[in-house]
Amino acid sequence: MVHSEILSSAAELVAAHGDNAKFLVAERVDQALAQGDGEAHDRWCLIGKAVALMLMPRAEAAKPVAAAKPVKQTGKPAARAVKAA
Repeated sequence: MVHSEILSSAAELVAAHGDNAKFLVAERVDQALAQGDGEAHDRWCLIGKAVALMLMPRAEAAKPVAAAKPVKQTGKPAARAVKAA
């Protein structure tokens, strides 16, 4: 199976099943493994990776993360953790 077929299969699954596509792929992976069909297992694993990437939230859609508050500097030097022998 060429890469374009894997991507088109993943796109069709996402279009038809939405977020449930990953569960459908997981079932097909398990079925192929139970039947001992290594080629189908590998193909469905690749399709599953493509589906996961397609369903991953995009960076601009993600909620912005609040910036960390700066640590207040006291002006005192840090204490030494190890004493010289």
